[in-house]
Amino acid sequence: MEALRGLVAHGFGVTVLSDMVYRPWSLEGKKIEATPLADAVPPMEAGMIWHPRATLAKPANAFRQFMIHACGDETPAG
Repeated sequence: MEALRGLVAHGFGVTVLSDMVYRPWSLEGKKIEATPLADAVPPMEAGMIWHPRATLAKPANAFRQFMIHACGDETPAG
C-alpha cells in the first residue's frame, strides 16, 4: 500500500482506494489528492486460471478456496 501511495504521490499513476486506507500524504510527505466518485463503482469479476492438468501449489489452492468462500461461486471455465 505504501508503494502504491508513493507511486501516486510522485505522479506515476492513479488508484482507487477505500476511505479506510486513504491518507492525504505519502511516506515521503508528498501530497496525495482524493476525488470522490460521484457514481457507484460497478461490481468487478475476479477469476483464476491454471492449466487443467496442473496441480495447484498450496498457496494458490488456499487463495482459490478463499475466493470461493468470499465470492460464493465456483464456476469452472469452459
